[in-house]
Amino acid sequence: MRVPDDSILGRQLTFLEEQKLKIVRKALSDFPAYRGVQANENVILGACQNGPMSLDVARAALNQIKHQLVVSPAYLDAYRIFFEAHPEFALEANMRLFDEAPCDSGEEISVDALEDLFHPGSPSSVRPNLSLNAEALKAQADAQEKTRLIVDISRGQSTYTARDRYGKTQTYRTAELDGESIERLREIADIVLEQRRFLAMPLADQKKEINTALKQQWTEKTQKQLPLPSEYEVPGKIGVKYPWSRALLVRIHTQAPEEYKRLQRAYGEQTIADIIVNNGVAVTQ
Repeated sequence: MRVPDDSILGRQLTFLEEQKLKIVRKALSDFPAYRGVQANENVILGACQNGPMSLDVARAALNQIKHQLVVSPAYLDAYRIFFEAHPEFALEANMRLFDEAPCDSGEEISVDALEDLFHPGSPSSVRPNLSLNAEALKAQADAQEKTRLIVDISRGQSTYTARDRYGKTQTYRTAELDGESIERLREIADIVLEQRRFLAMPLADQKKEINTALKQQWTEKTQKQLPLPSEYEVPGKIGVKYPWSRALLVRIHTQAPEEYKRLQRAYGEQTIADIIVNNGVAVTQ
């Protein structure tokens, strides 16, 4: 047996009910997401049925029960398709701008309506007010930095020069930089700009800087070395130890050169040399 639909929109409307429905739809015109959904119209009509109807009453009821309303599937589909075509503008803040634009004319949200509002030539275009999302902003910033780095490296020329790891000057094509990642471009820029800075210095200043760098490297190297133990322990022979002396190190250097190199790496070349010179006096660090 068919159950009769007793909802207001499920039967023939009276003149008064038609007027109420018009008022409800007018109230919904400010909310494109909820427009065109019969269930929403019924909910608002039901909330207003116990008193006189007016636009203010309908709007007050809508605000009270907004959490019960259903978002229009057509509205969601329109934005889904639009943002698939323009992913860099996929933001809720942009949706609000689009929603407000067609409200004056009462035009429903659709893909065509969104594209018209997006087009810069449209009289009611919202394009200048739209914001890029975080992903698009990062991509934009990376593109700008990449352009700047390439200009810094190449000086705007089709080729640039830089020294390789062996100190030989090589010429590279600027076009090849386009395929490099932003991280790699930063590394290349650091190398090229530092080489240019160094080569622009007077020769005396270059030598001075090299000596300073070598001293710094030596300091860092010695800081990482182990403290010299009070006695030399023979590798592989637990408990077999000898006091440091010139004769001991000469014997190790002659009979076990690899062990001698290990001692230099572990405790520092200068420390081992001091023991030889001082005949074992420098026994601690």
